[in-house]
Amino acid sequence: MTKLYKTEREMYEPVRMWLHQFLQVRFKSATVRTYDTSKTRLSDLIERERLYEGLSSDWSTWEIKTDIVGFVHDESTTHLTLIECKNMALTLEHLAQLLGYARVAKPTYAFLISPQGPKRPLIQLLKTYNRLDVLSYTDTSDTLARSIVIAQWHPQSNSIVVDNLITSDLMKIELGKFSSA
Repeated sequence: MTKLYKTEREMYEPVRMWLHQFLQVRFKSATVRTYDTSKTRLSDLIERERLYEGLSSDWSTWEIKTDIVGFVHDESTTHLTLIECKNMALTLEHLAQLLGYARVAKPTYAFLISPQGPKRPLIQLLKTYNRLDVLSYTDTSDTLARSIVIAQWHPQSNSIVVDNLITSDLMKIELGKFSSA
């Protein structure tokens, strides 16, 4: 399959801009900040930019490098979003990478994004064998957004393809509301 970008890095800015818009629509009265964190540890960014207010007290241990991160600050809470971009079809290995990051930082949202979407074995695991449980990264039952969202990236529109998402049904409904906004 032909790659739509020469390098994965070319995806980062359009995906960061999409995330910024997504979070602004979702959290209208909050302060939204998004970053390309592919070359820096999340804990270092949080310290350097003084983003720790409202985060879990263990933030200084988050020595992870996710491609894109978003922070939403409202009153006393900070909502975190992690995105891993891949310039190839998504595999279980890619999912495991983001799952590890998400289990550490416990973000509100976690997206695994690729222009090619997921490879057949990953689709089969999740859809044919109904193993959506492998997308979960917390056991918190009081929120909808604790499941990784696997999404195909559409380079021409610089957005995710909402119709092709793989995640929990409730989460898909919430993202669908965004797509029509």
